[in-house]
Amino acid sequence: MAGLLICIMAISPSLIYGYLGITYNLKDCNEVPPVQFCGRAAREIPPIVLYFYHATSGKCEPFLWSDCPDSHSNNVFPTKEQCQDICKDPLTVMNPGDED
Repeated sequence: MAGLLICIMAISPSLIYGYLGITYNLKDCNEVPPVQFCGRAAREIPPIVLYFYHATSGKCEPFLWSDCPDSHSNNVFPTKEQCQDICKDPLTVMNPGDED
């Protein structure tokens, strides 16, 4: 399976694949991350910690997200682990049924 994945990636760097039932596009990892906390009143929507992949540093970094207008990006992940699995080392991502 890994050989097929590498072959597909060589053909299409915008490979779309599933991770735990969610579809991601590897181009998402290079999108500009959303604006950090935009100052909306915490009583409206309390900010939450999410993660984005910083392509220059090669690391997944946290940021405060508060559903700011015009701050949408696909480079947003609920956990650091998911960010790393998808963006930092996508070839090691296994689907739940692919265990050897």
